[in-house]
Amino acid sequence: MQNKANIYLLLATLFFSSMQALVKDLSHIPPYQLIFFRAIISFMICIIDLKEKSIPLFGNNKRLLIARGAFGVVSLSGFYYSLHHMPLASTISVTNLRPIIILFLGSVFLNEKVKPMVWVFFVFSFLGVIMMSSFDARITTAEMSLLVFATVVSCFSAIAVRKLKETDHPLVVVFYFSLITLPICTPFAIYYWVMPHGYLDWLKLLGVGLCTHFAQYFMTKGFHLSKFKGMASFSYLGLFFAFLFGYFLFHESYSLYAYIGMGVVLTGLLGSFLFKD
Repeated sequence: MQNKANIYLLLATLFFSSMQALVKDLSHIPPYQLIFFRAIISFMICIIDLKEKSIPLFGNNKRLLIARGAFGVVSLSGFYYSLHHMPLASTISVTNLRPIIILFLGSVFLNEKVKPMVWVFFVFSFLGVIMMSSFDARITTAEMSLLVFATVVSCFSAIAVRKLKETDHPLVVVFYFSLITLPICTPFAIYYWVMPHGYLDWLKLLGVGLCTHFAQYFMTKGFHLSKFKGMASFSYLGLFFAFLFGYFLFHESYSLYAYIGMGVVLTGLLGSFLFKD
């Protein structure tokens, strides 16, 4: 079961990384408009898929499904804003606070036990994240604060997804995210609307929606099968994709501290895998 969860989480990381690069490339499109396109595409795919599989659209644990959707909207808004205004790898570095926060929340709300050595390696990886994000003059205090807040909120979303495995199908969880997002984001998307530049922008917007849908689906499947201590390390893989995309696609440069920090994160990642079981 854990091997299958690892495959799902790896696929989710690949799709999320692709989505992040597309959002970064569409920095001339307002965040709420991007979220709108993301939500409407996923909404349509979910309705078709749920009806074909004869799964009830509105699920069972409606209160938690709505909460998960609300957490997702708040965290995604802050995250997209950060992708537009901060270097890609720096943004993803800060979001790597999630494993530590999720582990804490998982131990509090889900009674998942974590070996002490796993904590040590996660803290070690966190120090690497600090090294990469603390020596960049391109990041303001306000931008950093917003991203940290969005990261914390996304952890509550992850806890909700983990709890929903007991009551609802993964497609229903993904569907509710779009269901809650659309009425919130649509007015802002219309008010701040910017016409996409040609067919390439439209294709990229389609890519954002498709990558996000499959990323959310595989992430939800992975969360349902894996304990947090087993899945948290996968979020660090997105950091290295972010470095690659940032360097080759957006010509972002990083300091020596950033590269040292990446090595520290790698070491912590390897150690957490060795000691998690």
